[in-house]
Amino acid sequence: MTGMRTNLKRLLAGGAIVGAIAALPLAGASTAHAADGGPTPKNALACTTRAEGRDAFVDCTNPTNVTIAFRAVVVCGTGLDGKSDWITVNPGEKGWVQYRCGESSTGVGSINWEEG
Repeated sequence: MTGMRTNLKRLLAGGAIVGAIAALPLAGASTAHAADGGPTPKNALACTTRAEGRDAFVDCTNPTNVTIAFRAVVVCGTGLDGKSDWITVNPGEKGWVQYRCGESSTGVGSINWEEG
C-alpha cells in the first residue's frame, strides 16, 4: 500500500509540474499593446468607480490609440445585480456610465467595469 501511495504522489507531483509549466508564457510570445499597433490588452482603460446610495458610477480615460467600449458591472445589496449600457471612449478621451440598483436594494455592494 505504501508503494502505491508513493507512486500516486509522484504522479500527482509530475502532473502539477506539467500544469505549472503549461501555465508559463512561451518565450518570445507577443506582449504587444495598442500603443504599438498590437491588440488592446484587457482592461486598457484607466477607470475609477464610486457609489452614491443605489447609484454606481464608472469614469474612464482611454490612454490607448484605439476606441474602446466599456460598461459598469454592479453588485447590488439585496436587489438584482446589473450592468449599464455600453459606451465607447475614443483615444485620449474620457467617458462615464451609471447604473442604478433597484428600489428593493440596500445599495451598491461593489462596482467594476467590463471592456469589450
